[in-house]
Amino acid sequence: MIADEPQADGFAATLVALLPRLRRYARTLVHEPAAADDLVQDTLARAWARRAQWIPGSDLRAWLFAIMHHRRIDLLRGDRTVATDDDTLQDLADTAEGHAHLRFSSIAAILF
Repeated sequence: MIADEPQADGFAATLVALLPRLRRYARTLVHEPAAADDLVQDTLARAWARRAQWIPGSDLRAWLFAIMHHRRIDLLRGDRTVATDDDTLQDLADTAEGHAHLRFSSIAAILF
């Protein structure tokens, strides 16, 4: 169900009114102004696309903050990188081996 024009106008006006709060919340999530602005823009685009899912009379600010929070989590999950080149894999293996030796020697020192 697509919102009719009067509801869409009111929805858009409320979104604009909430922009300062959205920007403040985004800056607490990402600590970088440009990334915060991108997060706000993405949140607004998602909210607009899903505006028919919002229940009029409910707290629009809370709904938008939830969208932003979940989008931030999605972005964090997407930032995970997987090492595929041999040098990086070897460095990771060497680091893990060193940490394992440290843990073993620490445990051995405690036990013996």
